[in-house]
Amino acid sequence: MLTSYSSNAPNEFFMHLNSHLLIANPSIVRKAILLVLTLVLTTVLYANDYNYWGEKNIHQPDNYIFGYGSLVNAESRAASFESMTSVVAARISADFGYKRVWNYQGPGFTALGLEKTNNAMSINGIIYSVKSEDMDVWDQRERNYDRIELPWEFVESVDWMDLPKKGKLWVYVPKVNNTASPSHPIIQSYVDICVTGFLDYSKEFAIEFLETTGNWSMYWLNDRLVARRPWVHFKKHSRVDNLLDNHPKENNLYHFRAFPSFPSEWHRTDSLPTSPTPPLS
Repeated sequence: MLTSYSSNAPNEFFMHLNSHLLIANPSIVRKAILLVLTLVLTTVLYANDYNYWGEKNIHQPDNYIFGYGSLVNAESRAASFESMTSVVAARISADFGYKRVWNYQGPGFTALGLEKTNNAMSINGIIYSVKSEDMDVWDQRERNYDRIELPWEFVESVDWMDLPKKGKLWVYVPKVNNTASPSHPIIQSYVDICVTGFLDYSKEFAIEFLETTGNWSMYWLNDRLVARRPWVHFKKHSRVDNLLDNHPKENNLYHFRAFPSFPSEWHRTDSLPTSPTPPLS
């Protein structure tokens, strides 16, 4: 029996022919499905590896580090590794269960770290990419810290860039917790590195850093070069000091910051300074 076709005869003819072929030979169906799946998979892989013009894309890194203290400062990072990539300003949720505090005693001073606590707070900072073969550089810099994995689900971008789509995110946590002491005070040169790093993003980002950092201490040494005339070597001293004078708003210990001539008196609690050190401008 002949089949009649309309004015769209060619298309209808091939559709009719294809339906008979598929019914007559099921293997054609399997081959067709396999071909479609292959094409789709190839397209996806090609799209990830090549751009619109068919040029090879830069391979996406496998590792990222979340910096929350001195690592936020670009110059500080460059001192450890000159070849740096772009960074993303980000924030760790309090649901991660950690808080940023002064809890790592280095050689003669106390630095920032993270502490696991039931009173966790959000932690702002930056994320930067690292090649697998370069992770040793950062592990060596942070050799007295443990590198732990930070699940992406606890992190949000506060930048114009989104978070990476793949790769592992790491953060460094001190191996031992110790607060500041007369022999290991918080030092202003380290505070300056951290605050100016956050100021590079915005004043609000720096204020958030100060308000969400704990364990500030009366053992705080102003070790700046020419500490009584800081403008000679540190042009941003006024901006930093004004922030420190006002943040954190609760339990602000900025007025305990001592010049190098005072530390010996820290051992005598009756001689600790009780009035604010006037900002130098």
